Amino acid sequence: MTKAGDKRVVVASWAITPRVDSQEIAWRELLVKAFYEALEGAGLGPGDVEVGSVAYNERTVSEAALGTHTVDALGLRMNTPMIPVSHACAGGGLALFNVWHYLASGQFEVGVVLTFQKSEVYDLMECMNPIGNYPDYDFVLGFTHMQYGFLRDRWYMEKYGYDLEPSARWAHQCHLWARQNPLAATYGKPMPSMEELLDPGPEGVRARSATHRGPTATATVLVSEKRAGRMGLEPLCAWVAFAFRPPYIGNHFFFAGDPDHAGHDIAEQPAMLQAARKAYELAGVAPEDVNLVQPHDLTGFEGIMSLEGLGLVPFGEGGRFVLAGGTGPGGRYPACTHGGGIAFGHTSVGSDFQAGFIENCLQLTGRAGERQVPNARVGVVQAYGTHHSLDVVCVLRMLRR
Repeated sequence: MTKAGDKRVVVASWAITPRVDSQEIAWRELLVKAFYEALEGAGLGPGDVEVGSVAYNERTVSEAALGTHTVDALGLRMNTPMIPVSHACAGGGLALFNVWHYLASGQFEVGVVLTFQKSEVYDLMECMNPIGNYPDYDFVLGFTHMQYGFLRDRWYMEKYGYDLEPSARWAHQCHLWARQNPLAATYGKPMPSMEELLDPGPEGVRARSATHRGPTATATVLVSEKRAGRMGLEPLCAWVAFAFRPPYIGNHFFFAGDPDHAGHDIAEQPAMLQAARKAYELAGVAPEDVNLVQPHDLTGFEGIMSLEGLGLVPFGEGGRFVLAGGTGPGGRYPACTHGGGIAFGHTSVGSDFQAGFIENCLQLTGRAGERQVPNARVGVVQAYGTHHSLDVVCVLRMLRR
């Protein structure tokens, strides 16, 4: 491994709310549940929290000045800085980015990263799912979130010569992982057969796509390396980076406005590659040091493309890597070991990033149970938002046992 950077932030504890069927629960209640569970795990109280960031979808709650509402709901000191983030499904990663920098700067020693997904006002996107977050272009062109995913997957298949089998294999493995994860949102459904997963029709598309988890909140307590030493914590450290891509889908094809994007099309993820390079540099690791990866996989091919965007597999080779068993038990890069979006559930800001983050924490601390990856010391998690117009990548590394 290359030498790690000087700035270190330690993960003290984490929590995620279990599946909630009722829509009656309020976002405050969700956050309180996750927050106090995480505090208890760290052996801290609300008075110890010095800074925080909360991620949400701005169209789903009526409250303005969400930071002050969050501080009040959680019983924090009223002068506690709480930075709201609304950045689509990658918002949780951006909230982590905020708190990480506050702690790494030395200004604070204890911070909390909060996320929630709970609609309490009418939300056209959640009710009908017809538009992206750039409707004045994509909606006029007829692209929904689902259609964008289909276009991206189909383009990848045509460009690199794949049929549906890699996506079906990815989904199948996610369901196998999920059945070893008590937190997974498999909802008691029977294990899908490969025949069902290979169906080219609407039922097959649904079987290979993310399920809906429902209202969710997460909380992660981060501390400075100095505070971690006083607390006697294992140095499970995190480094995070993000990068942008034009939100208009047309500019995902050989975008001439930036040299890092000019050579790529919709089958590749150059912003993710840039974010990954920065995260690896901060953590002092290289792709070959990675032991497991938790990509944002709303479809199987999306997870496969993320392996490539993270620099773990060459562009175009992800499908063959999956077919060869590279993402399963004993594979070179076990992927979505918590079940991924396909089995664990898609919650957008609620946990699309944090679910993979928490899974890596469990794996690197040896608490993943039946799905434990042996000798795991470096894990990567990634999430994107708004048609891959932004990607966030986090490297988690256990510095010593």
